[in-house]
Amino acid sequence: MKAAIGIFVFVLILGVLYGLAYVGVIPAQKIADGNPSALPILKALRLAKSKPAPKPMLTAALPSPPVDPAKNMAAEQASLDAEKTQLDAERSQIAASQAQAAAPQTGSLGADQHQKLIGIYSTMGPDDLANILAHISDREAVQDLASLDEKKAGKVLAALPPARAARLSELMTGVTPPTQSAPPRAGAQPRLKTPHL
Repeated sequence: MKAAIGIFVFVLILGVLYGLAYVGVIPAQKIADGNPSALPILKALRLAKSKPAPKPMLTAALPSPPVDPAKNMAAEQASLDAEKTQLDAERSQIAASQAQAAAPQTGSLGADQHQKLIGIYSTMGPDDLANILAHISDREAVQDLASLDEKKAGKVLAALPPARAARLSELMTGVTPPTQSAPPRAGAQPRLKTPHL
C-alpha cells in the first residue's frame, strides 16, 4: 500500500510540475535553449520548441550608380553582333551538311555502274530512252548519249523535243573525243565517235 501511495504522490508531483511548465511558471523554453540534450524531451512533452532560424538582416539598398544609356546600348549591340555571328556560323554549317548529304545522291556513277546503265539503255527503244533523257541534267544526258552507238544516239536525239536535242548536240560537239582503242586501218576513213564528258 505504501508503494501505491508513493507512486500516486510521484505522479501527482510530475503532473503539478508539467502544469506549471505548461502555463509558463517554470521556464521550459529557457531550459531547452540552455541544454540542447533536454530539447527533444521537452519538445515531446510539448513544453518547448526548436529555435527559429535567424531572420536575415535587411540591408538598406545602396543607390545604384547612374546608368549611361550609350554604354548600355553598346553592350546590347555587342551581344546582338555575337549572336548574329554564331547564327551565321550555324547556318553555314547546316548548309554544308545539307550539301554533303545531297552529294552522294547527285554524284556521278562509277565506271562499272555507268557501263551497266548504258547496257540497259541499249536494250530500250529510242522513244523510251528519250523520255528518260528529258528528265536528267544536260551533262548526264550528253554523257549517256556519247556512250551509246551513233545509230542509237541519233534515234534518241530525233525522239527528243527539238530544243533539247539542239542543246545536247551543241554540248556534244564541245567535248573532246575519247582516245580510240585501236588505230584506224590504213586508207580507211576514221570513224567519228560521240565523245565522253
